[in-house]
Amino acid sequence: MCCNFRAPSAAERLTELEARFPVTDENSDIGILSKPGTASFSTILYSASGALLCLLGMIPVSRLFPKLPIWACSVIGAVLHNIGQIAAVIVSFGSFTVIGYLPFLMIGGIVSGLFTGLCAHFVIERMKKAGK
Repeated sequence: MCCNFRAPSAAERLTELEARFPVTDENSDIGILSKPGTASFSTILYSASGALLCLLGMIPVSRLFPKLPIWACSVIGAVLHNIGQIAAVIVSFGSFTVIGYLPFLMIGGIVSGLFTGLCAHFVIERMKKAGK
């Protein structure tokens, strides 16, 4: 063969994108729980894909089932968020090996969605009582 061309891997493409489009600079602080400048392109990609799928799933569920408790909608949203994150990893790395994490993420998603939904439920109930 005359050419020694090798297509870059998904990890190499992500590294190149992060270098070309830096999300943060050394002086930025992106949150309380993170160190300054630790967000990367892939971090935002995974978070955004999870958030988008969560939103696209929770809106129709809440409209199709208006009597569904808010905690149930929250659990569905948390599970969809995890599915969106795993889908983004599969697409960006081109490998299905990460799907093995999905059962563990589902357990965490159900627990955190239930907690968040119950907190929202109790806050809404308190606000209703305070408004009456």
